Amino acid sequence: MYSKTKLVLIFIFFCSINTFSQINYFNFYRPYQVTLCCPVNVYGLGIEANYFLVNNDTAKLEFPVSLYWGLVDSIELGFKVSAATINSKNSTDKGITDILLGVKYNFISPAKKKMYETESKFNFDSMPNISSEFGLTLPTGDFVKGFGTGGIGFVINWLLEKEIVLRRGNSFYSFLSIGYKINTVNSDEYLYGNELFYSLGSYFDLKKGLVEKSFILSCGLKGISHGSSKYKGEKVLNSEYVESYIFGGLSYDLDVYQQFFLSISLGIDEKSKVIIFNVGMNY
Repeated sequence: MYSKTKLVLIFIFFCSINTFSQINYFNFYRPYQVTLCCPVNVYGLGIEANYFLVNNDTAKLEFPVSLYWGLVDSIELGFKVSAATINSKNSTDKGITDILLGVKYNFISPAKKKMYETESKFNFDSMPNISSEFGLTLPTGDFVKGFGTGGIGFVINWLLEKEIVLRRGNSFYSFLSIGYKINTVNSDEYLYGNELFYSLGSYFDLKKGLVEKSFILSCGLKGISHGSSKYKGEKVLNSEYVESYIFGGLSYDLDVYQQFFLSISLGIDEKSKVIIFNVGMNY
């Protein structure tokens, strides 16, 4: 069990280095992937709404708020908290979810490709953009009501993105993210299973060929594989499961840093949520 003192110290430590960010792990159900970090000293606010139809009897509504900041070149930092409501036939629960803190680092970006090419004969321009995210979840949500795990979580997420140019000169982007979350034991001695998650998709900017405005269409697959949970060190039977979704979405760039987006994710296996709606704006 984690004492309040330890929790506060961890929170203060991360807040001292992580103030703002558009970390992809912060909202798994967005219709796009942000592989590159935002420019130095650029900061902003993201406001979203997520509706989850869990089954015929239960629905969940979340209102995530995230802050992001480009601290230095190739590093982006962030913080996220969400208010949530879970409605079922017999009850309605309200609260906040676990707080998320994160950092993203660009390993391969357009700027770094140019720099590396001057030092090597290798054609770095053929490589995808590559970044990694590191995250920490703090147990601020009531895990008994379903707003968190009750323990600290550690996250690593790898991001790849590549522009595909067609013969006619048109192009689209393909992206892939794959990550892992390690959960820790909560105060009830219950350990939620670790999670392996992925997102695979493509997006096309309509501005390049069809319309004057920057409308971006996206589609793809997402999934989360939940490992076995444990109670007092003993494996909980049938606690492992997989969620899989097909998604489609649209985003619209109001200007360089302002963006509106929405998406729909449809569950395609037994343990998935029926449908997930996501809508939001970045400022």
